[in-house]
Amino acid sequence: MGWRVKQDPKNGTPVVELDAIHANVAGRYLGGLVFYFTLFGVSEAPISYRPDGLGETDARQLRSVAEASVLAAQAERGVTVPRAPAVRLEPVGR
Repeated sequence: MGWRVKQDPKNGTPVVELDAIHANVAGRYLGGLVFYFTLFGVSEAPISYRPDGLGETDARQLRSVAEASVLAAQAERGVTVPRAPAVRLEPVGR
């Protein structure tokens, strides 16, 4: 989610509105973390990677939210995942 600027079709002036469909950098990181936890069955994220444009405090908080969300969903389904060391991921193209 985030803000976008588009042109008003009636008069062509710029209009700022909420974009609730496309995720910003924080939303993409959060989604990736949830996918990572679910796919690899771990409950800790690799902390070596943080996308450009996302501060360390925000990244830490998003990791915590993703972990809590996945663990809660797994608990609802009766699934327990032991804490395992996270796989070190390196960004592609850097």
